[in-house]
Amino acid sequence: MRLDCLAVDEHYQPTEIPRMMTDREITGLLVLGAYLSVESAQMLGQQPIVLVDGYAEEPGHMIRIVSDNVGGVATATGRLIEFGHNVIAFVGAPPDAFPSILEWRRGYEEAMAGAGLDTCYVDEHHNNPAKCAEAAADALRRSPSITAFAAANDEVALALLGSPHDRVPGEISLVGFDDIDEAKAARPRLDTVAVDKAAMGRLAATLLRHRIDHPNDPAFTVTQKASLINRDTSGPPRR
Repeated sequence: MRLDCLAVDEHYQPTEIPRMMTDREITGLLVLGAYLSVESAQMLGQQPIVLVDGYAEEPGHMIRIVSDNVGGVATATGRLIEFGHNVIAFVGAPPDAFPSILEWRRGYEEAMAGAGLDTCYVDEHHNNPAKCAEAAADALRRSPSITAFAAANDEVALALLGSPHDRVPGEISLVGFDDIDEAKAARPRLDTVAVDKAAMGRLAATLLRHRIDHPNDPAFTVTQKASLINRDTSGPPRR
């Protein structure tokens, strides 16, 4: 197996052919975290492709492995609701974000709708965790009824934690997504949603070998379960 970087634009679409594709020994590609439009998929050529944690304009043409973003965030938001939070803001997921972030947003919406609660968004600066933290702090000043945040990813959550950390979880509860190493090292330790990325990688390699051996088999999508990791940043709302 050989590794190469795939140059992408601000929408995570490939902008050039990876250098290694000039090597005739390459018989298949694992493409991680990209969005393949019809044009960019054609640019990658006819080699078998498995798209890992990524999306495609025509998903029916390739094997994909994705995480259960909707279910994971719905579970995390549901736990906040079980604690008694009824004003939960989602931060870092504007309506034009990358498809995986939109799935996180949908999981939040489903959990809130299931509990009969209104949604609340803080999403002006989704690519900048520091700006997300500023927007969240401003939202708390304007809407003190907010008692919990569900963040689009751990980087955003940790930026929020850096501002009101002395208020978490006593006054403000917080949950992220990804379970990056910093989530465990933070104080308090971050509650988050985790996907077994190593298992996803092993499955991707197996499926690529299958695709190389059986190129005419129908394409399909595999969804990997996401699990809530309970640590220190969630609890009952302030009274």
